[in-house]
Amino acid sequence: MNSPLAATRTTSWRGVAATFTSDRVLSHNLIVAGGTVVAGLLGVVFQAVISHRLRPADFGAVFAVITILSLIGLPAGGFTLLMARQASRDLATGDHSQSATLLRRGNWSLVLAGSALAVLLVLASPFLAAALSVPTALLLAAAIEATGDPIIARD
Repeated sequence: MNSPLAATRTTSWRGVAATFTSDRVLSHNLIVAGGTVVAGLLGVVFQAVISHRLRPADFGAVFAVITILSLIGLPAGGFTLLMARQASRDLATGDHSQSATLLRRGNWSLVLAGSALAVLLVLASPFLAAALSVPTALLLAAAIEATGDPIIARD
């Protein structure tokens, strides 16, 4: 069974494995892709479990609040990518002053923006609750989460 074809297959697989282990960018992107797939699967499982545990009106209320939280979190994710890009550029040039400044100011910006959004959400919760047919308590819980999102994102 030691045919030249089997040896070629083994060698080609070793070459592929070497490519994945030697190229950090590729391996790191595979980690991110794997994490994204797992997060998507967990989202589907979450929806399936919640949809069978809650009444339709409660399910709609929960996902209205989750949508609000997703919209609040979008700018923080974009800002995180901006900080990562600048840190990568600074690592390439050896000068870390710009990324340190961006990180320091970015953290404060995220905390202040999250706090402002939380206050805005608390003030608007009676109107949003009526418009979305959502209990005010859920919106207040979302306001607490909006305050925590930037703090979590900066760590």
